[in-house]
Amino acid sequence: MNISLVYRKSLETAPDRTAVAFEENKWTFRELDADVGTRVDKLEKMGVKKGDRVLIFLENRLEMVSIYMALFRIGAIAVPVVEFCKAADVAYNCNHCLASAIITSRNLKPVIEQALNEISGIEFVYVIDEKSEDASCVRFKPCGSKGCDAAGSFDMRDPAVIMYTSGSTGRPKGVTHTHYSLYNSTLIRCETLKHTSGDTYFLPVPIARGAGLTNALLPMLLAGGTSVFLRKYSDEKFLSVINEYKPTHAAAMPSQLWELLENPMTAKTDFKTIRYFFSGADFVPANLEKLFYERTGIELKVGFGMTECGGCIISPPFEKHKPGSLGKPVCGVEAKIIGEDGSELADGETGELVIKTKALMRGYWNDEQNTAAMIRNGWIYTGDLARRDDDGYFFFTGRKKFLIIRKGMNISPGEVEEVLNLHPAVRFSGVAGLPDGNYGEKVHAFIVLKEKAAPPDACELTEFASKKLAAHKVPAGYTFVESLPITEGDKVDRKKLREIAKDLLTGDKK
Repeated sequence: MNISLVYRKSLETAPDRTAVAFEENKWTFRELDADVGTRVDKLEKMGVKKGDRVLIFLENRLEMVSIYMALFRIGAIAVPVVEFCKAADVAYNCNHCLASAIITSRNLKPVIEQALNEISGIEFVYVIDEKSEDASCVRFKPCGSKGCDAAGSFDMRDPAVIMYTSGSTGRPKGVTHTHYSLYNSTLIRCETLKHTSGDTYFLPVPIARGAGLTNALLPMLLAGGTSVFLRKYSDEKFLSVINEYKPTHAAAMPSQLWELLENPMTAKTDFKTIRYFFSGADFVPANLEKLFYERTGIELKVGFGMTECGGCIISPPFEKHKPGSLGKPVCGVEAKIIGEDGSELADGETGELVIKTKALMRGYWNDEQNTAAMIRNGWIYTGDLARRDDDGYFFFTGRKKFLIIRKGMNISPGEVEEVLNLHPAVRFSGVAGLPDGNYGEKVHAFIVLKEKAAPPDACELTEFASKKLAAHKVPAGYTFVESLPITEGDKVDRKKLREIAKDLLTGDKK
């Protein structure tokens, strides 16, 4: 099945039911399908064909949904990028996956224009909201064939989407999902939550992020329900959507929940229609669960998911929830805890969490080494530490990898270091995460200066980093050191650096 057909039954049975909404802007299934058809025709005439990688750089808006579906229907590969990314991020993603086209908006066009200075191989840029045909599509070289027949020309194992996500080292990796893995992820989600056409799922994250596609949009399209997103996040808009759409399912990151609980309007908002309210993306403390219940009367469901596994893979069983736990593997997912030698550990012992699922990614795009390290014998090695209790509930205990997570977004220490090392005064740098209250972690940089270089002030370093890094990746603080802990392989010893960062926080000197 081509994943673009996920809403076919809903289109036939309830064409005038609302399929997707971005605050007050909404489409029925009929309107969505009509726009998908228009986009397919336009993209094929531009030369988009099966297998082409097409970067989508758009705000959270209705057209994002139809462009996803249009590319899936053609057999092209969607490469979504969140709107707050910098030109350097866009350029890296384009060059890494060898994108042939970019779809963007008038507001984001300046970022693309800047990125094009560092990109090769782009055939055209399609600006969806410019009226002039000449202005809306800027060609760079002649395009190839006119696309392919959407009916019967697909293999379910063909790639459908590449989602770039940061790992603990180096540049972002392109998580590649096929039509098969996306469809299985959708089935798993629908079966776990028993979704029906009467459901409305509200998810306040960019639809360009994996959760937007796999946790909300695709399951609701299949079930015939409604998925609701925000164009721009704010507490007030979040609460307004709750009041207007009365969702049956909702989700928010821990940092968003803390802010919501501080908003006086929360007490005046009726959450009673919500059957399941989810949180995840980072560790959710038990006191947040307790406080959320006291303020809203809704039990918070804490889950665990990975872009590589097609969204949420461990979730609370809905008959009984254990505060502080991640829950149990959802239907169609196997999970176990393994030790350093690869053997399965007994209940109560802490080790690495490994997962097996039909929603597993195909691999990292053009990266056999990291794919082989992550997927072994059909199991994905998460890099997260956990334990399982006697009842089969899983508990998060820490990270084996050195990923920094801020407001639910992954930050690669290596990516930040790569930018800082370009500063003329910096010999090399090391980056670690420091606890940052409700926001998870903040980036802290340790700087070794070049010989005779004067220490730049924090404002200068921040300004320098901000030119290449998205705001959440920019260090919040800097410490100048004579040297960094180094491994035998002459790399930054991230375990020791994290310990130094902790000592910095507590004021300990060693």
